[in-house]
Amino acid sequence: MVRITKGLLGGFSGKIGPVVGYTLYGKEWMRSLPEKTAPHTLRSVVVPFLV
Repeated sequence: MVRITKGLLGGFSGKIGPVVGYTLYGKEWMRSLPEKTAPHTLRSVVVPFLV
């Protein structure tokens, strides 16, 4: 859910599709969500500890 602040063209907080809006130190910021990555396989987790 998104909360619009300072009118339609102002800042917002929340998620709209792949964009996240937030306020930090009184300034409005937007960033994209990180890309999804594949989960770790058992081999990639266990093998480094066995070497």
